[in-house]
Amino acid sequence: MKKILYFYSVASPFAYLGNKRLIEISKKYSAEIIEKPVDLV
Repeated sequence: MKKILYFYSVASPFAYLGNKRLIEISKKYSAEIIEKPVDLV
């Protein structure tokens, strides 16, 4: 199975906005999303 490593900041509005599209891409390519939250503060 393909994997997507998803590094994101929990404080970023862009991470929230891109989440729906990321899920669509993972379904299209049968990929597992591995979430890696990072703290930039």
